[in-house]
Amino acid sequence: MPKTTFISNIIFKLIFAIAFVYLAYSIVLDNGWTFFALLALAFASSDIVQAINIFRLYRRLK
Repeated sequence: MPKTTFISNIIFKLIFAIAFVYLAYSIVLDNGWTFFALLALAFASSDIVQAINIFRLYRRLK
C-alpha cells in the first residue's frame, strides 16, 4: 500500500471527526444532550482512534 494512501486516510478520518464534533456541538446547542449528540461524539472518537492507529502503523512501516 503506498504511503500516500496512509496519509490521505488519516486526513479523511480527521475531517470526518471534525464534522461529527461540529454536528454534536450544534445538536447540543439546539436540543441538549440527546442520543444523536452522543452518537455523533462516539463516531468522532472512533474516527480519531482509527486515525491515530493508522498513523502508528505508518510510522512503523516508515
